[in-house]
Amino acid sequence: MQSVLSCLVTDDIGPSQIKDDLINQFAQRFNAKCGTAVREYYRAVEIVFRSLGLKPEDMVLMSPLSPKIYGDVCRDMDLKILYADVEPDSACLSFEAAEKLTGTAISAVVVHYPLGFIPDVQAFKNLNVPVIEDISQAVGAEIEGVPAGSFGDYTIVSLEHKNIITAGGGAVVLALSKEAQKGLQPVLEEISDDMLMSDINASLAIIQLSTLNRFLETRRQIYDIYIQSLLKSHHKSLHQKDDSLNVPYTFPVLLESSLKKVQQYARKNKIETIEAFHDAVINYYSNEEIVYPNARRLLIQTLLFPLYPGLKKDDISIISKVLATLP
Repeated sequence: MQSVLSCLVTDDIGPSQIKDDLINQFAQRFNAKCGTAVREYYRAVEIVFRSLGLKPEDMVLMSPLSPKIYGDVCRDMDLKILYADVEPDSACLSFEAAEKLTGTAISAVVVHYPLGFIPDVQAFKNLNVPVIEDISQAVGAEIEGVPAGSFGDYTIVSLEHKNIITAGGGAVVLALSKEAQKGLQPVLEEISDDMLMSDINASLAIIQLSTLNRFLETRRQIYDIYIQSLLKSHHKSLHQKDDSLNVPYTFPVLLESSLKKVQQYARKNKIETIEAFHDAVINYYSNEEIVYPNARRLLIQTLLFPLYPGLKKDDISIISKVLATLP
């Protein structure tokens, strides 16, 4: 609150020094060459695609469970989407599935970190095509001690209300390699000020970034309570398949029974749940029935339960009891 109020009493709350400070903090965290902060998640994706020089009919490889926004940008830029199935336990884009498609002319790979889980991003670098990391749901995750978001060519961090860090909207774009920097700089020169993130929004993100470790620790404590309760049921959660440190973005439950029935049970106990992949790109941009078995199961059987640092102890207790007794 103090950060936002301090910004409000200044003469300039548009894109200025605080926005630049936010970019610098993200750049230092991920060892990026340069970057920008814009008002819209859509605009961030578009900027990265333009920086890569993608042209109509170029192919972008992604998970069917990636955010819908990638389909929106591909549609508007006349790009083609190529899907590869996901890992069954983490919902991450499967490298093995993607590798089978290397005979296709792929211009870029979108490696999204779904629900805070970490894909084998280093393996995707072996495909010899530009890698875009989207860590919007996984800021604070680590791979062998290195922050997730440090391995690709470009990194996108959405700061919308539903992500780990929120500025009330907008996104940060980072160029990690020299080649990526070379592609991004001319695109940034074309961006007008009204596309850039305002200082008031940036101030929200900066304070959250500074307290990230504390908030993540609280999330992990709640997650541990939930997982012990879920073990008493016949359902299971998703999990990280290697030793990487994922982020408890939320609490996903992979159901063994009817999703509708479980939702009704949760609602009866005044718990709001959300279908985990309701905004998945495959739901909006596909002319075929879903033929990716792992993605299909996760799409229709994964439900999210509330998990965020501001939950009260009584709320955590109620959710835990419901998780242990899910039908």
